[in-house]
Amino acid sequence: MFARGGVLFHRGTLHAVLVICAVSMSVPRFARAQQNHEVIVQNGVSMKTRDGVTLRADIYRPRDDGKFPVILMRTPYDKSSGWAVSPGYQIAAHGYVVVVQDVRGRYTSDGDFYPFLHESNDGYDTVEWVAALPYSNGKVGMMGAPTSVQHKCWLRSLTLPISRNLSRGDGEQLSRWLDVSRRSARAVV
Repeated sequence: MFARGGVLFHRGTLHAVLVICAVSMSVPRFARAQQNHEVIVQNGVSMKTRDGVTLRADIYRPRDDGKFPVILMRTPYDKSSGWAVSPGYQIAAHGYVVVVQDVRGRYTSDGDFYPFLHESNDGYDTVEWVAALPYSNGKVGMMGAPTSVQHKCWLRSLTLPISRNLSRGDGEQLSRWLDVSRRSARAVV
């Protein structure tokens, strides 16, 4: 061991830290290399809830033929803002369909906004809708801002036929793959 500036370092520990840093610095380069899908964007795609209200979403998806897993973000904070658009393109380039939806009564979606009143049913209907999209493989995960954490908790409490596909941990893995700040892409899966 040796002292430097009042702190003791063990050579083995220092070596391990340097190796971890070197490996972690190479991961974003590798992740960016995996972005091989051209992205198609569909703005303002409509869906109807069980009570007839129209909700609108922007969909980012690979141009390639095939079926892909879906990442859903439901927000009261404007789906067309840069915070949603940038990850939409990045994630879709990695082979995911990204659906960013304005919640009921906010921005482009119809209805009246009452915080959290309709989230369970609207979220349920939205997950069913995105799982049935022609380019979806039926697997749905969710990510987004803190409000989405509450949406996810309510959805977990429902008996959603495809709830087995709403998995935990995927959002953190996406953040690492995409080199996205955990603060700007807080995951709730």
